[in-house]
Amino acid sequence: MTQKFILFLSFTFLLAGVLNAQAKFNSKSFLITIDGTSNMHNWSTKATNVNVTGDFTVNNSGLQKINAAKVQIVTKSL
Repeated sequence: MTQKFILFLSFTFLLAGVLNAQAKFNSKSFLITIDGTSNMHNWSTKATNVNVTGDFTVNNSGLQKINAAKVQIVTKSL
């Protein structure tokens, strides 16, 4: 999941156009899928209510460093 999240953030920032470390970025559309297992079967669900905030270091070539990140998923949206 961590690798998918980092790829998602990288892709979002690359599509944002001109990158500036002090800018606020918004993504209106993205997909987070949570995969899990139980003693009976594997399962997968999509999150429909997600809020991502963080402190990212970016430059003209893209995402340079993730200083802090917070992902909130409303459990009722799963």
